Amino acid sequence: MTDISSFPSSQGTMAEKVRTFPWHQTPLGAIRTWSAALRITVDAMISSKFPQCLFWGEDLIAIYNDGYLPMLGNKQEALGKPLRATWSENWEDLRSITKKNNVGRNRLPRRLSARNHATRAG
Repeated sequence: MTDISSFPSSQGTMAEKVRTFPWHQTPLGAIRTWSAALRITVDAMISSKFPQCLFWGEDLIAIYNDGYLPMLGNKQEALGKPLRATWSENWEDLRSITKKNNVGRNRLPRRLSARNHATRAG
């Protein structure tokens, strides 16, 4: 992909943020270097109305859509940051979840704190 001007293909707050974010400063690299799998996944996610968040790569870099914004609470600047940095207060539980998810065991019920409310995950 060399022309990234129309990526992602939808409109909205997060589409614009993804377009203008300095991805080259993250482990993901510039959008033009992203794999087809990552571009297709991000494009589909950004265009969805359903709240979605993707944590990509070894560092679990966050990319999310407009629907996910209310779920971030006071963590609105999570885009392009590692999961461990944004959710440091829950990192021990999250590390366990992501390790098990990466080997195909992804049904792990946990309680995570989000905006001072307990939220069930898994």
